[in-house]
Amino acid sequence: MSKEKYCDSPILIRSIVFALGQENCVIHKNNKISFSAKKIEPLDEFLAARKTLSYATCLSLLYNLEEQNDFLIKNEQCGIFCIELCDILVIDDSKFIFINPKKLASLDSEGNMNFFSPFERKKNIFCSPEILAINKLPSSVDINTFYYSLGALLVFCASNINISESNVNPLILLKGTKLYWTILRLLHLEPKKRYFLYV
Repeated sequence: MSKEKYCDSPILIRSIVFALGQENCVIHKNNKISFSAKKIEPLDEFLAARKTLSYATCLSLLYNLEEQNDFLIKNEQCGIFCIELCDILVIDDSKFIFINPKKLASLDSEGNMNFFSPFERKKNIFCSPEILAINKLPSSVDINTFYYSLGALLVFCASNINISESNVNPLILLKGTKLYWTILRLLHLEPKKRYFLYV
């Protein structure tokens, strides 16, 4: 089955092509991209059908989004600052791509994400405490804000519990696993101490 996705951001299009593999994509005029897949669905629908994601699927989500964000940082001088389930497409039940250009922020020379205009903050969005604390514009936050968003998303996908809305520790389900320790590093309260490492 062939699907076409529309996006008004050439930056995001390039990151999607990188994530899916250039050999699998065709970029058309007007920032239109096409690729072939047997199945494409938003993460919110994919998760609704399963309630939680398996350990292996959480790892794919982790690696795919981290790799796409790393491409954005190194090649486009921007990064993902928060995530909603509907911002992610699931390709053939195994590949995850971020598709929302409104959740990208530019980077300055010191590695901070810059905010010059308001952005929507709503329920069921995965973002860092420093993003929620922005109360004036312009503002900037550490580039590692993405890691907190990714960690919070992984917790939700593994447990169906939003860490910002629960007193229950959902990480108990993963305790002792490599993913548990990875998520703890991603969710560190100090942005400079957040990092991606799966060992």
